[in-house]
Amino acid sequence: MTNDVFHTLAGLGLSLNPDKIKWIANRHSGILKNQALIVCNVKVCKSDAFVALGSVITADLKEGPAYMHRISQSWRCYQKWATVLASNAPLDVRLTFWSRTVLPSLLWGLQTTRAQKLDGAFKKLLSCQKYQVRRMLKCKRRPINEHEMEPWLDYQIRSLRTASAVIERAQINVLTKLQDLKRSWAGHIARFGVGPNKETHPLKAILAWRSLAWWQDQSFYNKLRWSPIKHSAQQGRPRRWEQQFSSNWMLALQE
Repeated sequence: MTNDVFHTLAGLGLSLNPDKIKWIANRHSGILKNQALIVCNVKVCKSDAFVALGSVITADLKEGPAYMHRISQSWRCYQKWATVLASNAPLDVRLTFWSRTVLPSLLWGLQTTRAQKLDGAFKKLLSCQKYQVRRMLKCKRRPINEHEMEPWLDYQIRSLRTASAVIERAQINVLTKLQDLKRSWAGHIARFGVGPNKETHPLKAILAWRSLAWWQDQSFYNKLRWSPIKHSAQQGRPRRWEQQFSSNWMLALQE
């Protein structure tokens, strides 16, 4: 079936690269999970997971790899801006810069995951944030005396608590930010297009009756503050779209 798709598209002038095909086999695929997929004489081996558009896709729908991938990407982003983040600039400025650069990398694509606030994945996100903020604070082990340093465990507890206090003061807690993303109206419409009884969600019904481009056009025109001048070549229709309706248009619709 995959070969048929490739040949059909090639006949239409669209050539696809079989070397970039990913094949995931889950636990229900039986003997097929140990076989290779042959597409246009190219062997496509089974993958347990792969990254697409910055998100990890797995066959078993586990979300742990997605969180670990975002943590690793956030550290890459941190290292990219380490010169700025660990500089001598005011801490508030550096925290603001961190929230605009590293934080989006840390949370990318996680707003649709099902993990809850007390899950291990959330704790890993918070630990990652604490370690990065601790680097920005330049916390070091304190000398107890001339020949002895602060115990390692005491240093970990003290420095991470300091980082937690700074995070809460700056209101950049990664768990709070992720919960805000999960509660966004766009995310709810994308995930819960229907209600518990399979009826269409009211917000989706309101927005889906027009295309996204239409709503974008209206948001642009509604910002204009001109008087309702009539179109010169369109039978006297007003420029603003809502002024073409009569004052009792809602009652007319209900009838």
